[in-house]
Amino acid sequence: MLRSPPSPRVRWLVAGAFLPTPSGHAFSLTESGWAGPFHRAARAVSVTVRDRIGSSDALFHEVSFASLEDFQLAEVIGAVPGLSALRTLREALRGERVLSAEERAQLAAALGPGPLASDMVQALHGARSSQSAHRAALAVLEEALFATARDILQSPAVARLESSWRGLHWLWGHGATCPELDIEVLDVAPHQLEEALARRLDVEPLQRPDACFIADALDGPEALRPLAALGEQAWVPIVASVPTAVATGGAWTEALRAEESSRWLYAALNPVVMMAERQGAVHRECFASPALAVAALLTASFRNTRTFARLVGPGSGSQAPAVWHPDTSSPVATQAVLSLREQERLASRGLLGVSGCWDSNAVMLGPTAPSLYGGRDAAHLPAQLLTGRLLRLSQAFAESLPEGARPDAVAAAFAPAAEAFLSLGSGKPCPLQARVVPLGNAESGLHVRATLRPELAGTPLQLEFTVPLR
Repeated sequence: MLRSPPSPRVRWLVAGAFLPTPSGHAFSLTESGWAGPFHRAARAVSVTVRDRIGSSDALFHEVSFASLEDFQLAEVIGAVPGLSALRTLREALRGERVLSAEERAQLAAALGPGPLASDMVQALHGARSSQSAHRAALAVLEEALFATARDILQSPAVARLESSWRGLHWLWGHGATCPELDIEVLDVAPHQLEEALARRLDVEPLQRPDACFIADALDGPEALRPLAALGEQAWVPIVASVPTAVATGGAWTEALRAEESSRWLYAALNPVVMMAERQGAVHRECFASPALAVAALLTASFRNTRTFARLVGPGSGSQAPAVWHPDTSSPVATQAVLSLREQERLASRGLLGVSGCWDSNAVMLGPTAPSLYGGRDAAHLPAQLLTGRLLRLSQAFAESLPEGARPDAVAAAFAPAAEAFLSLGSGKPCPLQARVVPLGNAESGLHVRATLRPELAGTPLQLEFTVPLR
């Protein structure tokens, strides 16, 4: 028998590239646990951007970020020496200060004979009055200054860094007040994901996570099929991010719909807004992985109800840290807005469409959370999470039985332990029967039958299976 009752704790595993050179190591997503990896990731990031100020074709910068707040236009301007000198000129043109002799020298060195100085002179000469000349020169300076800061933040290395860590911080915020939840982060490059995930899942059944969330977008059956196989082998649902373009194309998903292992695979699309800012004509946005959005929504459900059932439906949803304005339209919290009909259409193809609402920072899924598997007996994500928990518990229980254990004692010990493990501490009933049955060749198995109600699993679900006893 199990040495102690199984803990109802819930474990998430988030996998993705979170350091510029992924380490292959894991860390806990806690207030203290994430500080060290973040500071290593955000220190001395090298970027090359277009030179909007001087006469060079491109400029090299080395930037560091002490916190997520440093990923902002104004903070980047203050941290990069050449840009900070131009900031003093902006403040002087705005009448906020008078330049010192040292600052004028620094400014002359920063401007040089490049296009910014030329454009500012042209703006001054083309104005009809000194006041309009002042405004025109200020506008030229501000556009070059903020556009350069935007270029730095949108350079691939910095953009990946900001997106992944803002997404992690958002997820952590959902679980910070939920002591029954553990979140582990596996820092791994996309080309090493399958191998690293296989190692992490090759542990005792009760040491595996309840779900894995893949932060980096994966495109094509070659990338997703191995993950489905790993999920099936470990009895752990895998939530992967896929490109938003799959919503309008992506016929390759149909290749996975008929594969049995895909019942453990969930494909989420449509990134969530983590940051948006605008300075005049210059604007920028930061989006985070839709798989992290699903993790956040599941975490909110577990935190609020001690079940996974509120992932979808009435009372579900969460709030994004920011909104953006696509084109000239109203604000929204996701990269695209999916109508309920569009979410239902995606669900019919086995896709999870994360979406926001106009004039709101709300983020939610559609009315269902289907797996990529197209079979009639496919389970939605909340139900599959509980299915995995029950299968892993049954395997652990069967492997721990001493020789000669009496069948009636086995069944009597398993049923209450499984009910507590499935209820997640919610107190909601979970009718379950267990008995030892013969399998032939003098072997026996633990036959389990459970009825999961909608308030626990999101939808009615009946499970029945037999696990061989050793």
